[in-house]
Amino acid sequence: QSRRSLVVASALGPRHRRRAKQNFTWEAVGGAASARKHLRELIAELDGGELDGAQVGRGVAEITTALSDDLNTAQALALLWDMVRNTTLSGATRLSIVEMVESVLMLGLKPVEIVVTEEMQSLVEAREQARLNKDWAESDRIRDALLALGVQIRDTAEGPKLLTGA
Repeated sequence: QSRRSLVVASALGPRHRRRAKQNFTWEAVGGAASARKHLRELIAELDGGELDGAQVGRGVAEITTALSDDLNTAQALALLWDMVRNTTLSGATRLSIVEMVESVLMLGLKPVEIVVTEEMQSLVEAREQARLNKDWAESDRIRDALLALGVQIRDTAEGPKLLTGA
């Protein structure tokens, strides 16, 4: 439910206000869903550095101010995007801002810790072998099998990472 809410709020655009007439299109919803997926990927990579509580407080206050302005979700999400991409803040600080916002809005942005089963691990290993053999069809089949188990595989320089499939 909350994921759909984020997608719809994002699709409504920068002038989103509860009482204003909106121009809803499925194309905008698709674009918002894609943006949400990208934001989740950025958030999944956040870690490290020293937590700056003052910066967390300022960031959360800015987002709260936007939401207090007639529930301006588009502005709040734009601010969250800016904070997640702000490399002058440590990963720990940015992640803390996301967690604070997530605790209130419950948008499903922060990936859930995945318990990797033996089946998942063997699929990841088989996929890596298929990729080494340039067997892209088998690699795609295994990726789809992992999705059916509720996880998404992401290839990184450090090797494959498993994320929640949502």
